[in-house]
Amino acid sequence: MRKKTGHCTLCDEPVYEVRTTWPEGHPYAGEPRELGAAHEGTMKLGFALTGGSTVELTFCEPCSHEASGNLVKIWQRCLATQAYEIRNITKIGTKPRTKTEMFQLVSSNMKLAQQVPLGVLYQRKWVEIRSAMKTEIR
Repeated sequence: MRKKTGHCTLCDEPVYEVRTTWPEGHPYAGEPRELGAAHEGTMKLGFALTGGSTVELTFCEPCSHEASGNLVKIWQRCLATQAYEIRNITKIGTKPRTKTEMFQLVSSNMKLAQQVPLGVLYQRKWVEIRSAMKTEIR
């Protein structure tokens, strides 16, 4: 099962306000198209990947405590999302891709599949991130 925009990476519960959804007939029909503010308790987790890079993913608060024990499931959902987007790229509404661009996109996804998460580097509440973004730098 793939991860859905605006939902917890692990349990698929909504973690953002939904302003609009995709229309019937679209590959994402009924799913969030435009997101509002994060729900109370929404968490942003940073993961270290085997290739040395990092990735940030969004979770509900209960699942944020279970992330370390579910690295395989989390990564499978992320990869399933990318595969879904590649299969439906023109239906989703992005510009048509050349064969070279599609090859690069698939290659990028394959490289990402090889960089599995090693563990959680940090956890932050979205409310703290919003607060920090509103702070003026002097």
